[in-house]
Amino acid sequence: MNRAFEWMLKLVELRRDRAVQQSRRAQQEWVRSQEFTQQLQGYASEYDQQWTQVAQRGDTALMLHTTASFGDNLRSTASVQAQETDKLQTHSQKLLQQALQDTRRVEALQNYMARQQSLRRAMAERREQKQLEDDLSARRSRS
Repeated sequence: MNRAFEWMLKLVELRRDRAVQQSRRAQQEWVRSQEFTQQLQGYASEYDQQWTQVAQRGDTALMLHTTASFGDNLRSTASVQAQETDKLQTHSQKLLQQALQDTRRVEALQNYMARQQSLRRAMAERREQKQLEDDLSARRSRS
């Protein structure tokens, strides 16, 4: 029985370790995505300023249209990237919760196994004490 719990503990620890690794990777991916989103939003903001400057200089309508179109594309891309970043954050949080649950499972199983070990030791000590008392009682009755 004890061996079965040792195997179960190893399996739960492996699952926990895998969950922690997945959580870390998802967290890193989310951070990279967040940084990229901020860069895109910064570029879009800069392009808005450039569009204003192009309009103030009185450049051609084609230049104004091209600049505005590119700015629109940048904002659209930044918006899509922000949505993906939100999804990555949700996914990262889900994996973190899974890792925490698996960690709690490992701790619970370790605590259970420690309690069982303690109970077995206590029972063995009681049996030994009883055996000593029986042996002592048997010697007294023979004398």
